[in-house]
Amino acid sequence: MIRSKTVTSPKTILSPSKTTAPPHMTLTAAFLVTLLVIFTGPVDAAAEPYFKLIAGVGSLDDGGSLSIEDPDFAPGDADADYGSGFAGGFAFGADFDQLTFELDYLYRSNEFDRVTFADGRTVQEGNYASVTIGANAYYRFRPQAAWQPYLGAGLAWVQEVDVDFEENGVETSFETDEFGWQLAAGVRLTSSKRWLVDAQVRWLNTSDITMEAEDGVGTVTADYSPLNLLVAVGWRW
Repeated sequence: MIRSKTVTSPKTILSPSKTTAPPHMTLTAAFLVTLLVIFTGPVDAAAEPYFKLIAGVGSLDDGGSLSIEDPDFAPGDADADYGSGFAGGFAFGADFDQLTFELDYLYRSNEFDRVTFADGRTVQEGNYASVTIGANAYYRFRPQAAWQPYLGAGLAWVQEVDVDFEENGVETSFETDEFGWQLAAGVRLTSSKRWLVDAQVRWLNTSDITMEAEDGVGTVTADYSPLNLLVAVGWRW
C-alpha cells in the first residue's frame, strides 16, 4: 500500500573532486526548471503551457514471477495473477508547434487475484502499486487540427513501488524506488482554445526491482511493466 512518508535524499556518489547526483534526480530537476521557465516567461512566443488531470485503468501480465526471500513466505518464485487496475494523477506541459514536453505525477495500482508461493500456499488479497514522476516528449502529427494523433517517449522516476500481501487481516509490505522508461501513443482533441481532451495508451518498463520488507527482513524481486489506458482533461493559459 502506498503510504505518506518523508522522502529522504538519495545517496550521492562521491569522488575526490565532485558529487554526482543520481540520474533520476538530475532528470526531474531539469524538467522542473524547464517548465518553470515556460510558465513564468516563455522563450518562444508560440509556447502554450497547460495543466491536465489524468485518470485511467491498467493491467499487468498474469503469471508474472515474484522472487521471494522472506521468513514469512516460502522462498523461491511465486506466480501472480492480477485483477483490475487503476491510475490517477496530473501533468504540466507545454506545446511548441508539433512538439510537446510534459512532466507528470501518476499513481498506479493493480489488485492481486491470486499469488501462489513456492510451497503452494496462496494469498488472494493485496496489490502491486507505484507512484511515478515522468518526464515525457511527444510528437503531434497534425498540431493545427482538432484531432491530433501523437507518439511519445520518456523517462520515469518510480518514486515508490511496492507489493502488499494481505492474509487474515495481516498485511506484509515490500517497497523501494527505481528508474524506468515509458512509451506512449494517443490522440488529443482540442475542443477550444483553452480546453483539451487526451486519450493515451502508455507502457512503463522497469526490470529486476528488489523491494525490501518494511520491517527490514526479506525481499521481493520482480519486473514492473504496467500498461495503462489514460484519459485526461486539460486547460491552457
